Amino acid sequence: MGQTERFRALREQDTKTRTLAVTEFSRPLLVEAGAGTGKTALLVARILAWSLGPGWEQAEAEAGGSAQDIAGRVASGVVAITFTEKAAAEMGTRLAEGLATVLAGKLPHGLELAQLPEPEVCRERSRALLSVLDRYVLCTIHAFGLRLLARYPLEAGLAPGFQVDAEGFGVSRVVEDVVADFLANPDSSLMAPWQVLGLRQIGPEELTEALVAAVQQGVSPEAVAKFPLEEQLEWLARELKEKLGQLAQTIAPLAQEKRLKKAGELWELASTWASHTGATEEFLQQVVAELEAKGVLPKLNDWGRGKFAQTEVSVLAENALAVQMLSLWLVGLWKAARLSEPQTLRAFLLLGESFLAEIYRRLREAGLVTYQDLLTGSVRLLSEHPHIARRERTRIKQLLVDEFQDTDRWQGRLVSLLALADEDPRPGLFLVGDPKQSIYGWRSADLAVYDGFKEKVKKAGGEVCPLVVNFRSVPVILDEVERAVRPVMQEEPGMQPAFQELAPFRSRPEDTGFMEGKHRPVEYWVCWEFDGGVANRKTRMADSRELEANALAHHIFELHELYGVSYSHMAVLLRAFSDADVYLEAMRQHGIPYATTHDPTYFQRREVLDAFCLLQAVADPEDELALVGFLRSAWAGIPDAAWWELKKRGFFPLVRELYGVDGERLSQLQRMLAEVAQGLSALMPGKDRIRGWEQAALWALLCLGVLRQSFHQDPADVFVARVQSWLLPEATEAARFPGRVRVANLERFFRFVLSGLPSFPTPKELVQALRRAVEEAQREGGSRPPEADEAVLVTTIHQAKGLDFPFVFLADVARGSRGNRGPVAGAWWLGSGESSADLVLKVGKLATPNIFHLWAWQEQVAEAEAVRLLYVALTRAKERLVVSGHWPEQPASQALVGLLSRRENLPDLESLAAKLDGSDRVEAGGALWVFPGAVRLPEVKAQKKQAAALPVEELKQHVMRLEQEQQQAQRRQQLPLGQAVSAEAHEELRELLAAGEEKPLAGHNAATVAGTVVHRVLQAWDFSRDQDQELERQLQLLATYAPVDADPQEVTAGVERARALLTRFRASPLFLEFCALGDRVLGREVPVLLAGDSTKVAGFYTGAIDLVYRDNGQVVVADFKTDAVEGEELMARARAYRSQGALYARAVAQALELEHPPRFELWFLWSGQKVVFREKELFLEETAGKP
Repeated sequence: MGQTERFRALREQDTKTRTLAVTEFSRPLLVEAGAGTGKTALLVARILAWSLGPGWEQAEAEAGGSAQDIAGRVASGVVAITFTEKAAAEMGTRLAEGLATVLAGKLPHGLELAQLPEPEVCRERSRALLSVLDRYVLCTIHAFGLRLLARYPLEAGLAPGFQVDAEGFGVSRVVEDVVADFLANPDSSLMAPWQVLGLRQIGPEELTEALVAAVQQGVSPEAVAKFPLEEQLEWLARELKEKLGQLAQTIAPLAQEKRLKKAGELWELASTWASHTGATEEFLQQVVAELEAKGVLPKLNDWGRGKFAQTEVSVLAENALAVQMLSLWLVGLWKAARLSEPQTLRAFLLLGESFLAEIYRRLREAGLVTYQDLLTGSVRLLSEHPHIARRERTRIKQLLVDEFQDTDRWQGRLVSLLALADEDPRPGLFLVGDPKQSIYGWRSADLAVYDGFKEKVKKAGGEVCPLVVNFRSVPVILDEVERAVRPVMQEEPGMQPAFQELAPFRSRPEDTGFMEGKHRPVEYWVCWEFDGGVANRKTRMADSRELEANALAHHIFELHELYGVSYSHMAVLLRAFSDADVYLEAMRQHGIPYATTHDPTYFQRREVLDAFCLLQAVADPEDELALVGFLRSAWAGIPDAAWWELKKRGFFPLVRELYGVDGERLSQLQRMLAEVAQGLSALMPGKDRIRGWEQAALWALLCLGVLRQSFHQDPADVFVARVQSWLLPEATEAARFPGRVRVANLERFFRFVLSGLPSFPTPKELVQALRRAVEEAQREGGSRPPEADEAVLVTTIHQAKGLDFPFVFLADVARGSRGNRGPVAGAWWLGSGESSADLVLKVGKLATPNIFHLWAWQEQVAEAEAVRLLYVALTRAKERLVVSGHWPEQPASQALVGLLSRRENLPDLESLAAKLDGSDRVEAGGALWVFPGAVRLPEVKAQKKQAAALPVEELKQHVMRLEQEQQQAQRRQQLPLGQAVSAEAHEELRELLAAGEEKPLAGHNAATVAGTVVHRVLQAWDFSRDQDQELERQLQLLATYAPVDADPQEVTAGVERARALLTRFRASPLFLEFCALGDRVLGREVPVLLAGDSTKVAGFYTGAIDLVYRDNGQVVVADFKTDAVEGEELMARARAYRSQGALYARAVAQALELEHPPRFELWFLWSGQKVVFREKELFLEETAGKP
């Protein structure tokens, strides 16, 4: 059958599938949707078809009622399960758009007129459905499990109001407590096994990690108690003997060769141990020790990798493959036996059973459940309570599950209990998945579960349907996907699906992909070095990667500059991020903006480390290292030269005791910092650049004390807000390159703290969690750069799944797998996970014998997933696909280049390289083959392609528009780029003062110092304290609030002036009104960044609002004034501040999305009077200390 006939048949299958999806609602359907076939659109079309048609009619027939009542029953009967919350949100958006399309009298995507009721009926129903959109259940499988358990907590054995331990912090805390309590008060019956573990170097930390993993995997104490250890040890011994015997028999001819001494030793050892008749434990211990002692393991490893000496190949002949497989098997068995020390395993299982029982008891008391509990608990609930399962099956009318290829055994059981039960009623079941894109085996995704479910669907009278028309890629790319993937995607039930060809939706001749200059839509880059025109296939991997990165960056820059390709249309996909720095650095050197979705160095960023040190210094006053880290940061600025002098003067003990606003200690620290600063000034180079560092440090210390108090007393959100508003870390980092990235990193850190604080009852536990995060370098996404909307995305293939790009560069294809031996400690389930024999446990250098089966399964899954990973990567491209990397003679394990070497019509690359003849590219086998090392990269000049000529009239219009824009630009150039909100008011004030006898103020004189100090007092005011006590406390701190760069004499005068003003303010009714604000305060010293109005300021206004509060439910903006005026002079000053108030009110209205600008007030503290601005009027408001 030719390609045209094949595509016609595929499109007919595809059409049938799409029709069934929107018309068949009673039988279960499993749609196998290939890449780019529009599965999300199909899911939405099914929900629309059901909701507007059969679902509506069924709901109306069952109970009747108004249109909104019926719509509510229809919506609540639809449950759509997605892989991620983002996918659920997208589905909700598309559903709303689809209903809105119907309401507008149009057909939504994926539906035909004949598949819906009459248009007017559809419009009425869509209007009602839009009003109850929130009743559709669109969520992840875990969120669905949460809803189910929350509906029936008692039946599920949970406390009502239970909490999900999303981050795992709660489980970690409970496990650590159980282990710590045991160490503090050990159970005498468990001391012997504890000591046995200690001899194996397994201590509290290792045991804690193993227990946490066990709880996260739902391992029960009963499963540990019933673990068949003796049976598994017997199996391990039998396997070792059997394989040693087979190896001895197969390599016997090698033993006759005197030159093959190591092979002879191995034959002798294998022969001896294959016939061993001693006890199991003795055999395992001795064979492990002797294999290592005799030095034969390297030989077994070589044979397992297919590395044989020439003589060995000649002697073994066709038996070489058998020796390779036996060697692989034996090395794995030896490693498993080395970890399976029987006596230590018995001790571990005994302790594990006891500890897990106590851990689960405490978790129940705390009302905590894990993510895994959401699934296992839901399955148990429905299995053990048939009436609940029946009720849920009745409630759900249509169950849709997306990304079903990534299901695991628990998810499969849950869906089966809901939709494939043997009794009616059963909801309609619609599953969508593509086994060719199952790449999450490390997350327990299991294709065996998927294949088993296919059979269940068929047995229930359902159908498995293909979706094969691709809407994403041009035909030439789909042809390449088939050439590259079909040879390696060989069907193996439960492990690998068969390859399914995709038919292009776009088959017009012009859909050729990117064909500009010397470039083609499908290219392979072979990154070998060349010497004298000769390719070196043995190029070192690091050199090849650097060559590739530079060529890639050069080409991306060329595409953007010469061909106008947007950076955001390009993506670089990597197998892993460990070597991404090479590619990122090359892009940096070419000035290419890029964005990453994963950054393993997040917790090593300077600003993140500074924030981490701050939090540790707050939570743990004893941590001097964290304190130094914080005070050396840009947020405090103590120079390194000062530390020894500070330490000699007793700096650390003083800071350790800081708590709240401690006036006495702060005064001592102020004097100490001043002395050290004065002593260093003559010796320290660059001192002028950091003049006043001691004042900045004093403010940081004041903040430290305040934050320590807040950490212990305030809710998490208040504490984080205080960090941000008192220290202004975002503002500081925004001023450093790259500011936006630094700010985004800090925002992510504060979100992490905000989510973690409520989970930890003590500061110590939070600090421990943060340390774990830093040590493990948690997979936090890196921030997008300032050019986020115009940047090349650099990401992994896993993270690119579900995305598509016009231009895809699949890079570093020679990178292999590092193997998978798992973490230091862990728990896994094999097969069905239904018996204790399926449980695998590992802690430190100890593991259950069946870890051998886990390794074998992981290796098999990894090899199969490498093929599917290649399929996912290649099918991301829409217009152009470039595959690049080294092509070594012996590809690394599971490297994509090893799979690509089996591509259909693969040319001989060394022959191609020899034919280049001064070029760097040649077409062969349906693709363009490029050798970047063959030529020197030319310099790319930034010049765009010649623009087409425009008609004269259109050109005239362009010229006129440009002239107008030029005039506007010239006017804008006369305006300041940025300006303080108060600038216009201060100008009016200067004119007002100049007209009288007062001189305008300049610099830091006593009056401005006093104003600054008073403002900081009111900002730091603690409303929870007695007003007189708080005033007295603040008066003691006045000197610490003075500007850091003010003249000392002016500071002294200004502080006294502030003291007098505050004392006078205390006697006024306005003071009582201020003290009564309390929890009505929305913000103090609120930073303002407001867009300019293009008439006075071109860019932006900046400033800080002294006070934002609520008055009878209305937002009010207030500004404090320390002017010593009253009467008409006061009102004149107030009028001068009118423009400032208008800008502040506009900023708050925009930020809070208020319908009208808030009221603006001026609080004149010296006179104790308040001026209120309403619309265009202002008047003096009498204050009587009203609350």
